[in-house]
Amino acid sequence: MDALTHEHVDQYADVISGVARLVAAGELAAAANALAPIAGEVWTQRSPVHVRTNAEPSGLKRGYVSKVTKARVYLRDGYVCTYCGGRAVALPVLAGISALFPSALPYSQHFKLGATHPVYWLLAAEADHNVAFAAGGADDESNFTTLHALCNTQKADAARDLLPEVTPRPAPAGWDGLVSTYPPIASLAAAAGGEHGPRYYADWERAFTLAAID
Repeated sequence: MDALTHEHVDQYADVISGVARLVAAGELAAAANALAPIAGEVWTQRSPVHVRTNAEPSGLKRGYVSKVTKARVYLRDGYVCTYCGGRAVALPVLAGISALFPSALPYSQHFKLGATHPVYWLLAAEADHNVAFAAGGADDESNFTTLHALCNTQKADAARDLLPEVTPRPAPAGWDGLVSTYPPIASLAAAAGGEHGPRYYADWERAFTLAAID
């Protein structure tokens, strides 16, 4: 893939949505067939950073951001990238699908170039600081926003209003980052193995549940 567009995000989101729902229904053979249009792709390009601020270190110690906090941020933002407006998918949903179909949807925990499918860059939700940590922004839920992994990488530590403008578009009604499909995916993925063990999937399921209760 030489260039990225909203259409790429939407195409991948459509495929992954169908696959996740088939897996959740226990239709694994049909899910494998649904993955076929994007099967085996890997990400090889380095992402340009839009703005370099050269912010001075804040002197603060970066804290641990819990899965529950991340889940709350994603839920609050409707599982939509607040920069480009594209649908975002919860990372453990993608990781679970990769555990079941490792060749079709290759995955590396650190998104290694040449070893990770483009859906991780284009769709995976990340919680990023509105005010960059390097500029003194707090590790607080109110200072986080939902971004795609790629949009987050391109943003770096820039303020939101310094980024090139894009025209956002609304996600389909009821979009939930495919979290509603997660429990059966998590159960199957935990048994399948892969990059993550059962505790990873259980911890995320608990985080999604707590976020929904709040």
